[in-house]
Amino acid sequence: LQTAHDFRFTAEEARDLIQRYLTEHPDPNNENIVGYNNKKCWPRDARMRLMKHDVNLGRAVFWDIKNRLPRSVTTIEWENAFVSVYSKDNPNLLFDMAGFECRILPKCRTTAEEITHRDGVWNLQNEVTKERTAQCFLKVDEESMSKFHNRIRQILMSSGSTTFTKIVNKWNTALIGLMTYYREAVVNTQELLDLLVKCENKIQTRIKIGLNSKMPARFPPVVFYTPKEIGGLGMLSMGHVLIPQSDLRWMQQTDAGGITHFRSGMTHDEDQLIPNLYRYIQPWEAEFIDSQRVWAEYALKRQEANAQNRRLTLEDLDDSWDRGIPRINTLFQKDRHTLAYDKGWRVRTEFKAYQVGGASRTVEVVILQRLFLFTS
Repeated sequence: LQTAHDFRFTAEEARDLIQRYLTEHPDPNNENIVGYNNKKCWPRDARMRLMKHDVNLGRAVFWDIKNRLPRSVTTIEWENAFVSVYSKDNPNLLFDMAGFECRILPKCRTTAEEITHRDGVWNLQNEVTKERTAQCFLKVDEESMSKFHNRIRQILMSSGSTTFTKIVNKWNTALIGLMTYYREAVVNTQELLDLLVKCENKIQTRIKIGLNSKMPARFPPVVFYTPKEIGGLGMLSMGHVLIPQSDLRWMQQTDAGGITHFRSGMTHDEDQLIPNLYRYIQPWEAEFIDSQRVWAEYALKRQEANAQNRRLTLEDLDDSWDRGIPRINTLFQKDRHTLAYDKGWRVRTEFKAYQVGGASRTVEVVILQRLFLFTS
């Protein structure tokens, strides 16, 4: 189970905690830096800089938290944990949460040229002043990519004598699930784009083998991507994309230069453009902004209806029916009163994985901590 915690320390508190840790675990040769976990999915200049003070503080906080937890209940392991320290030497705050790799860079630590405007970079605002205070860079984490890859492998393994339509339906379900959850983080994760191309190719190859042929002339794009109503398989595509491809040596060092080159994912000999699923999904950031507007409009319409002593009708909300988070239409569902109290359903879903199914089965739960530290 993954959990995340943040701490804020004054310089004096940080110094005191480090002192207590070093008293118990002396480090005369500065070896604490060796084996300190880092987020290698980011370029080098965006990772945590392993400065002596920050490394000692990270290890000290981990040691302090580990000692607070009762050993009979749970434990945390250094190998599976990551402690990100935000300080004068480290401008980035790194963590992963719910399948997303996040990198928060405050506005005060950037120059005007470094401010980025693209999909997969959220502008974080102060809720009161509405001032932009930081930017959050998003990627999909490695574990989530593995889950998707394993799901596609499972589809291929279990598709013995299955019909082509069923194979494509399973692919579509897996792809829609991935894209509607991660959205703009997908196009920011080069490894996932490569994986999507590979998996889409494998699904198509499985169908071709079912017909005992891989000759391209027998399988034009129209066979796979045409809707079922007019004779195709109705396959959704994320493989026909341009994948960012910078100089590999420098791309791992810095992201300051931006993306300058692309390579194509899936290609074909026909002259048709295959639509990409991402084009039809609104990014999360736009969804959040739209949601604020829609719910503010709903509040005004409801206030107006109450003043006129009437009920809101479907016509009043027609333009915002399928908008907002949660959707406006949830207010008109039969179980709307239950939904108002149904908090934390995603966390409950996570915990179900650790429920014991049988008397002989034991489940070891290891809590992986993600500790975010602030030092002044």
